[in-house]
Amino acid sequence: MKFRLLLCALLFSMVESLTSQALAQPQLITSREALGASDTIDWGQLGPQSTNFPNPVMVMSIGGVEATVSQLSGTGTRIDQNTITGFVGNFTLNDRLYYTGNVYGAQNLGPISVIFDFPVYGVGTQIVPNYRTPSSGNFVASITAYNTAGQILGTFTEDGEYNGAQDGSAIFIGISNSEANIARIEFGLTEAPLSIGDFTINQISFATTPIPEPSCLMAVALITSCGAGWLRYRCRLTKRCT
Repeated sequence: MKFRLLLCALLFSMVESLTSQALAQPQLITSREALGASDTIDWGQLGPQSTNFPNPVMVMSIGGVEATVSQLSGTGTRIDQNTITGFVGNFTLNDRLYYTGNVYGAQNLGPISVIFDFPVYGVGTQIVPNYRTPSSGNFVASITAYNTAGQILGTFTEDGEYNGAQDGSAIFIGISNSEANIARIEFGLTEAPLSIGDFTINQISFATTPIPEPSCLMAVALITSCGAGWLRYRCRLTKRCT
């Protein structure tokens, strides 16, 4: 039993060390569920289909958090995911979207930058490039997080596929941290069928509360297991077990 206790102590020390290292680094998040978002920025507030809006533009989340959204040049356009009057991509049908381009032909460009009213734990969205032919293909999206001092906290890329399925299969690219220090986020492309500045995103999800890390969950499981073993051992020593 002493060996088991020593082993538990050693394993806990190892997990604690790994957890500390993991929590110190921002993490790439590839699904909205994994982000554990507590709030959302819906682009419907910028107007109906084909509305051009200022650059930058102030928006408010469903939960009342203000943010300033901008893009590299030009003005963005509010479009919808549909095959009749909107964008034919692989967002979910009728998603309200932010398009960096201009339906009137102006050459506007991303990346898209979002500055939050206060730092958050994590941010993400689904993203699709603008395309003509072929009707499907590959691209690479990017996300970069900054702190209040403008320093880069982390940057990631993710491979994606575009098509006109309208099935919600557009890749989700997000980033999270153990501290609420993400003050600004930047979404863009590094590879695209047309221009890396020509793309569309749907609603932005973000977390204002801590996001559980896998290493933390592993530590909890280990502590629980070792704790149960210790209680059984103490129970036998005191002859209180039945």
